Amino acid sequence: MFQAQNPYQYPMAMPQQPQTQMAPRNAATLYIGDLDEQINEEMLYLRFSQYGQIFTLKIANDLNKKSRGFAFVTYYNKSDGKIINFNNGS
Repeated sequence: MFQAQNPYQYPMAMPQQPQTQMAPRNAATLYIGDLDEQINEEMLYLRFSQYGQIFTLKIANDLNKKSRGFAFVTYYNKSDGKIINFNNGS
């Protein structure tokens, strides 16, 4: 799971959620595929946080900690218009 570390000089806050906490009832999860193995969770967070408040973000890794080329981003609120438009390709 992404640990909010800020090697840059701008504010960045990502909520840290315990692994056992369930997503909110109105959450939306997006599948992101065809990721280059150089993409990390911080890069995805910076890109996808502009569409709504992120609950969790996880890149799937194999047993050797190498990216499997896809990730999941869960937003707090699926009714966010930006998320709906993004998900529909608008």
